[in-house]
Amino acid sequence: MSKKRMQISATLLGILLSAGTFASAYPVFAAQSEVSVENNVDIGNINISLEKHGLDEKGEKTDFDDAQVVVPGQVVDELVDIFNLANDAWVRMKVTFDDSTIDGNMLDDSLLNLGEDWVKCGDYYYCTKPVKHGESAEFLKSVSIPAEWTEALSEKDLKINFTADAVQEKNFTPNFKSDDPWFGTVIEQSVTDAYTVPVTSNNPFSVVYEGGAAGLVKVGNDFFSNWGTLMPGDVVSGKATISNKYAQSVKIYFQTDTIADDNLLRKLHLKIACDGQTLYDGSMAGEITNK
Repeated sequence: MSKKRMQISATLLGILLSAGTFASAYPVFAAQSEVSVENNVDIGNINISLEKHGLDEKGEKTDFDDAQVVVPGQVVDELVDIFNLANDAWVRMKVTFDDSTIDGNMLDDSLLNLGEDWVKCGDYYYCTKPVKHGESAEFLKSVSIPAEWTEALSEKDLKINFTADAVQEKNFTPNFKSDDPWFGTVIEQSVTDAYTVPVTSNNPFSVVYEGGAAGLVKVGNDFFSNWGTLMPGDVVSGKATISNKYAQSVKIYFQTDTIADDNLLRKLHLKIACDGQTLYDGSMAGEITNK
């Protein structure tokens, strides 16, 4: 979680005049009030797991026996599922037989009995429906051993390798008519297993200058509380109401500082505007001084 602190200060400027035969100006005095807000930016995560099962005599899932002996014409119950552990995602699967001791010419995708909603594009099978958090996509139902395989293969091993990838559903639309539906997206290892349930609110945020001992009073604890969990490509906006209930005019200043050493902040773009005037437009890791 990355944090950003915004400080809002108000400065009251005035001139005191003395009574007498002539007027003289005393030095300008300033009464200051400051309030700070820590803003939390929650970034979503893509994380999946790959599970393989067999079926017992009752048709219920059980651990798959990788060392089982099969015969020609047999249909082997081998269930391969992709589970989504984090934010909603698109998934794909790559199947290879590279480690098999059987002649590669005898191995192809015709051995695989796939689940629904899969299409092959290039080297991968793509699920044409996104997988929601906590749900799974059934890729493989069973493997069919060709009836024409002979006794000559009795000492051979059939090894099938499965590699699953995932990419965010939000702000991403695959093209399943292309040989590369994910447009060359680079897949990286998930760096955390953490998942935050996306929660948004509609809590107003305001800062009021009351004057006197009260000074600046804030309502709400986070500028960004209404944004929820962000994903790459998101564009979100919010409004903070700043008002003055004091009898005199005040000047309001924004100042920011980063309280988390996070390279992610440098990649997030922040724009602050008031009445059509841009106060800040740049990296969230930048600093706003006397704006």
